[in-house]
Amino acid sequence: MSINSIITSSILILITSLLTSCASTTEENIERITIGMNKAMVLDVVGDPSRTSRHNSVDQWIYRYYSNDDRERQVMVSFKGGQVIKVSNYDPNEADSQSYKDYSRKVKEERKSKDGNFKNLDD
Repeated sequence: MSINSIITSSILILITSLLTSCASTTEENIERITIGMNKAMVLDVVGDPSRTSRHNSVDQWIYRYYSNDDRERQVMVSFKGGQVIKVSNYDPNEADSQSYKDYSRKVKEERKSKDGNFKNLDD
């Protein structure tokens, strides 16, 4: 084996291991989320959420993925105190999701102060 082929093989192995070690949002990984997991654990399992929000001290992370039957799905992972308290299907067309949309719009409106700058919500 030549040095070039050894280097090429090593690089391919490295890239393959890096790609397979990355978390991905799949139905199987979504099912691995359990009550009590912390945020870092969820990130390790399914990666970054598509969207996030906070309501009444509950952080909500929305994940999009394709189910085993190739249908697009969304799931909401809710955290309180940094721990998963609920994992539920999320459908933006349902009534509960409409309240989420209303809440998101209200938060965006409230974030702007009278001078047009964003308020610090942590105060």
